[in-house]
Amino acid sequence: MSNATGTGSTHRASTGTTDNHFGRTVESQAQIADAEKIATATEAGEVLNIYRLEPVAPPSDARWDRAPSLGTVIVAARTAGDAALWLPEPN
Repeated sequence: MSNATGTGSTHRASTGTTDNHFGRTVESQAQIADAEKIATATEAGEVLNIYRLEPVAPPSDARWDRAPSLGTVIVAARTAGDAALWLPEPN
């Protein structure tokens, strides 16, 4: 946000805002629709990619804290980013 004030100018003082409204352009509408589609659950018949997640830290690494190593895990996901967010079901 701008704190600039135009003294002695023919323009009104800046408030740091505009009259623009988010999401009204065709491009914004397309981006919103794409994000909504990505955020929804999988559809029947949707083909997912298969990813193999392998830990790079040894089991003795302190960053594991008290979490048990799951070893190599196979995950079905839309993207590698989705696969990296995989969490095991609690027992």
